[in-house]
Amino acid sequence: MMTFSVRTRSRRAAAAVASGSLAVVALAALPPAAEAVSPSIDYTCTADGLGTFTLPVVLDTNAPPRMITGQSTQLIVTAKATLPGETAKAIAAKPATQVEATLTSSVTFGTAAANPVLNVPRTALNDQTVPTAVLLNGASAPFTYTAPPTPSTLEVSAGRITGSLRFFNNNVAAGDAAISCEAPNGKPPVIDTIAVAASTTTTLTLARATATYGQDVNASAKVVASSGTPAGEVVFFVDGIVTRAKVDKDGIASLVLPDAAVGAHSIVATFAPTDLAAFVGSSSAAQAWTVAKAETKVRIPVTGRTTNSVTRVGVKAAGVYGTVPTGKVQLKVKRLGKPGKWLKSRTLSDAGTAQIRLGVLAQGRYRVVVTYRGDVNHLAERKTKTFKVARR
Repeated sequence: MMTFSVRTRSRRAAAAVASGSLAVVALAALPPAAEAVSPSIDYTCTADGLGTFTLPVVLDTNAPPRMITGQSTQLIVTAKATLPGETAKAIAAKPATQVEATLTSSVTFGTAAANPVLNVPRTALNDQTVPTAVLLNGASAPFTYTAPPTPSTLEVSAGRITGSLRFFNNNVAAGDAAISCEAPNGKPPVIDTIAVAASTTTTLTLARATATYGQDVNASAKVVASSGTPAGEVVFFVDGIVTRAKVDKDGIASLVLPDAAVGAHSIVATFAPTDLAAFVGSSSAAQAWTVAKAETKVRIPVTGRTTNSVTRVGVKAAGVYGTVPTGKVQLKVKRLGKPGKWLKSRTLSDAGTAQIRLGVLAQGRYRVVVTYRGDVNHLAERKTKTFKVARR
């Protein structure tokens, strides 16, 4: 299993680390809520031969809740209108048993206008002895809408409706009538909302693709938006470990990667925008990062170098970039020119140190050989030191 750690260095303080997965930035893909359908809108309509009447209409579009700046899509406007019973009875008196319509609706997407034509298929009026409301369903043909070049939240509103009603008596044409409908209070009602966001691309760069265990490796991500300056943070994923850095005014986020165990790793940078309505998050291509074992530096401090004091031989081991080796060291001590030797094995402490007590030694010169066999992240090392015990 590959493991990671963070060393307490001031230059790494900006990289807050937590375990996690890509789910951490899943919210970046969630669009803002959109109005699925309008409330019932009471249009005031006037039709030839039918006078003035109130026509409740529910309007809707298939507009996506979020679009990218400059993106084009095919839209359809649908309508459900309730023809009042008195108006339906007046049509039936022509006489007519069916009605159909072609209506042009004035629709505004922010500041861009469109005029989709809604077709209402032939619909039975049913028995109008007692005035009975009739439901009319209509839909436009698909038309192309292109989002504006800058991020914004667009209100889709519907204004005036004009067109013609056509009457049929048992499927035989029975006349027609022009119709014109005005929105209540002259204010176009909002029937939908669209969040227009800028697309982004994220490019990851590593200072080095191969590093030694404990060696600082700078990672930098460049975020470019199709419009505006992206604001947010970049989440760096290293085999499931997460570090974060804020995006600066130039669209760059950088940090020192957390320490990684020896082996091959994969790094991905994902942009998480602060304003989900203004920018769409993006991820970089994965970058390979290889960590090699660190060289081990060994020091051998010796205390008690007189014939009337206890001699102790210590070991201090450290990785070349400040990491702490683990495992065992072997110490072999021999008085030069004399037979015999001391051979001891010790486990390194959490600080990478060990020590043996040799007792009171005779006057002479001694040689210490320390052998460290290495661990998963540190190379083996052998160190020799000669010291002298003086008479007191």
